[in-house]
Amino acid sequence: MSKTMTKIVRLDLKFVDTDDMKYAEFYEAARFIQNQIRSAKNFISSALYFDLMNDRKIECGYKQDGNKKSLRQACLDLSREEIPYLNSANVNAISDKVCSEFSSKLKRKELLSGVRAAPTYKGNQPIEIRNQAIALYYENNHFILKISFFSKEGAKEYHLKTGEIRFEIIKTKNFQNAILERLVIGEYAIAGSALIYDKENKRWIINLGYTFTPEKKDLDPEKILGVDLGICKPFYAATDTGHDTLHVNGGEIEKFRRMIDKRKADLQSAARFASPGHGRKKRLERVEKLNHKIENFRSTKNFKYAKAIVEFAVQHGCGTIQMEDLSQISTKNKMLKTWSYFDLQTKIEHKANEVGITVRKVNPKFTSQRCHKCGCIDSASRISQEKFVCTTCGHKMNADENAARNIAMKGVEDIMRKQCEVQHLKYDKETH
Repeated sequence: MSKTMTKIVRLDLKFVDTDDMKYAEFYEAARFIQNQIRSAKNFISSALYFDLMNDRKIECGYKQDGNKKSLRQACLDLSREEIPYLNSANVNAISDKVCSEFSSKLKRKELLSGVRAAPTYKGNQPIEIRNQAIALYYENNHFILKISFFSKEGAKEYHLKTGEIRFEIIKTKNFQNAILERLVIGEYAIAGSALIYDKENKRWIINLGYTFTPEKKDLDPEKILGVDLGICKPFYAATDTGHDTLHVNGGEIEKFRRMIDKRKADLQSAARFASPGHGRKKRLERVEKLNHKIENFRSTKNFKYAKAIVEFAVQHGCGTIQMEDLSQISTKNKMLKTWSYFDLQTKIEHKANEVGITVRKVNPKFTSQRCHKCGCIDSASRISQEKFVCTTCGHKMNADENAARNIAMKGVEDIMRKQCEVQHLKYDKETH
């Protein structure tokens, strides 16, 4: 049986006015509820942290009117008291979100040791929406979201006939339309979502969760695609057989980062000499926005790279993707230790999982120094960042392609270990 996957699509919304409620009224009500959510989340977080530090366990009891409740239930009751105007199903989702920060043994251990601080929540909190509180339909050439938003108490407070509100989904792109169409006809199912106020653009958006069963592909698990991450080229992918390769020219992310860093430096320099006040604060806010631009640009590029790699693997029937284990990259290779490469690998894993491709991480040692043709390992063979010329057999190849083909070999670590024994080289977890 195929595994169900959950993903999120971000959508712009336009509130649908009714006789009972106009947008201005909804805006005031929703922003008020967001403040209640922030207060409730911080209250719950403090209670959970206090309980953890005193009793060293989350599962301890909570006395109320002589009845022992679980702390989780007590937090849920507290959320309902603090956020009375929001639909109860959505309040449950908010409470569960905070409790999840204390749910795993690892998180509790980190909290107890001081490695992790108790989470705190600022303003403009997302409003969690349970899947059963959302309905999607198509009306008058528009996708409409109907959300059970207000509780009975909230509907009474704002003089509404029901607690339901409606949004028109606007400015959709082709891929968003495809997802929405599948949701409407039942191919996909709506999952837990979050309503968010975009302060910069002054509009509401929704991170709409949806579940689906990935389409099965005709893939051979014995056929492997090797992916080498590099500096000249962000990635170079090659199959273990034939001459099929995929790569993109590098520099896009770093060029963009350098451009943004220059703008940041100019703004920071101007802020340094500005007098304290509104002007300096505005300049520092612009610096923070530039940081987000870099992150968004990297993430977008890595998403496109991951999509291309997985589609290439499917096209060539590869049921396995092998990549370098970046945890074994030495601290000397700072470029590959950056979060950008880890982020790319994570996105490749997610996309591969969607189509049933297995991802393996392999020790990258000597993959850039081994000749894919004769198997000899020699650091002198890699004469530059882009050129590989084997000192033993004279084979010439793009250095990144050579590494990718080595990574694509079935049993690459055993092959490398045996070659190292022949050449009296040490094969361990240090990298090239």
